[in-house]
Amino acid sequence: MLDENFLKRVYKMTLLLWLLSIGLCLLGGMWKVALGLTLGVFLSLTLLYSLEWLVKRAFVVNNHRPKLSLFKFALLKYPLIIVFLYFLVRWSAVNLLAFCLGISMPYLVIFLKALGTILVERTQISQVGN
Repeated sequence: MLDENFLKRVYKMTLLLWLLSIGLCLLGGMWKVALGLTLGVFLSLTLLYSLEWLVKRAFVVNNHRPKLSLFKFALLKYPLIIVFLYFLVRWSAVNLLAFCLGISMPYLVIFLKALGTILVERTQISQVGN
């Protein structure tokens, strides 16, 4: 399940789900919902990608201080998130519920991919046992 391309597939599936959601929102004239979803997905994918980037560079053989790298990353990441959320909450053009849904979209994709893998493995085991 967790091969080297797992996160790439998560990114692609999240973007496809986002495009479908945005298309439905825009067809229904719900542009505030579309904007909230877009900002939520953007923030979530940015954080997920930056964590992937950090892990690939911090946890290598020559890096003797991966905890320091994580600490520096957190010092930069959390203040930026707080500033982003501060302005987002004050901006009335964004649907905050849609923003929260957009934040959770990549994690929903990860959950569904894991569930699908478990179901496929159980199906294969039950077919071998019969």
